[in-house]
Amino acid sequence: MRLLTLVPVAAALLALIAVASGQAAAQTDKVYGTTVTEGLFEVQTRGTLDFDDDPDKSGKQKHKFTMGYGLTDFWWTEIIMELERDGEEDADLIYEATEIENVFELAEEDGLMPGLGLYTEIVIAEKEGKANALKWRALGQKHWGPTRHRLNVNFDWELGTNADEDIKLGYAWQTKWKLWKLFSPGFEAYGDFGEISDFKSGADQKHQIGPIVYIEHPIRETGKIELLLGYYVGLSRAAADQTFRWMLEYKAKF
Repeated sequence: MRLLTLVPVAAALLALIAVASGQAAAQTDKVYGTTVTEGLFEVQTRGTLDFDDDPDKSGKQKHKFTMGYGLTDFWWTEIIMELERDGEEDADLIYEATEIENVFELAEEDGLMPGLGLYTEIVIAEKEGKANALKWRALGQKHWGPTRHRLNVNFDWELGTNADEDIKLGYAWQTKWKLWKLFSPGFEAYGDFGEISDFKSGADQKHQIGPIVYIEHPIRETGKIELLLGYYVGLSRAAADQTFRWMLEYKAKF
C-alpha cells in the first residue's frame, strides 16, 4: 500500500508548490526512474556540452556532482553541486547552485500498470542574479520485455526577488533496450514548452532527441559502475544544434 502511505506526503508537496510563485527552465538533464532501493548509495557526475552555429550558444557546458542515498524503500534523497559555463568567448565555469533532490516511489509496476513516482527539488542559487527554484516532476516507468521506458513531466518555478512570474512545462523521455547484460542502446528526448499560461512558438521552444549508449560493470557483489553517453540534435531553433551528454556513476548497496 505504498501509494496510500505516500498520499499525505504528495499532498503536502503539491500544496507547497501551489502557493509558490515564479518559474525556472523546465528542461532537465536526466530522465528519472521510479524505483527506489533502500540502502543504495550513489555518487555521480554528469554534464552536457553544446555545439551551435550561434557563438553565444556553442560551448555552453553544465556539470553536476551528486551524492545520494535510499533512506527507505520509497524515499531517495540526493545533494547536487551544479557548475555552468556560458557559450560566450572567455566565459568562466561558475558555481551555479546547490540542489536537494528527492524521489518518492508511489507505486511499483504491476502487470500493465506502470511504476509511478514523484520528484521534488529545491535549488539554492549561488550565482549572483540567479533565482532560487522549486521543481517537481511526475515520473512514470514501464518495462516491456528487454526494453525499459521512462517519462518525466516537469513543472518548474523560480522563487525570490530575481524570479519570473509563471510556471514552465517540460518533459524528458528515455527508451532503453537491454541488448546484452552489460550494454544497452536506446534514445532520449528532452523538451521545454515555456510558460504554461503562454506557450512559446514552436521555433522558440527547446526540443532535442538523440541516441544513447548505456554501459554497466559490476564491482564485487553489491556495487557497479554505470556510464551513459548520448548525442542529441536540436529539433527547434532555440535548442542547441548538437549536444553531447554523459553520466558516470558508482552505486553500492549497504
